Amino acid sequence: MNLNLKKEVTIEEVNSVLREAASFGQLVEQIDYSISLEIVSSDCIGNSHCVIVDAPATIVSKDGKRVWYYIAGTTMSLVILNKLFVYRNIWPG
Repeated sequence: MNLNLKKEVTIEEVNSVLREAASFGQLVEQIDYSISLEIVSSDCIGNSHCVIVDAPATIVSKDGKRVWYYIAGTTMSLVILNKLFVYRNIWPG
């Protein structure tokens, strides 16, 4: 997934938003957050979340306005995560 943002961010800020969403609030049942350096797709078999964020794979451009992060999930999971960044006033939507 990649996003063009309206403000500069760091990898830590992006991962913080994703980790927070996976840990608290309405998206806890939908988002899982992994910090494993060795996660592979077969590790996700049986996981009930619609999206699994691979935090170590997050990349932010040098100007801090483009973000790439890897998720395992469905098209609906992309909609959920995009709304999360819009809500946090990071992505223009």
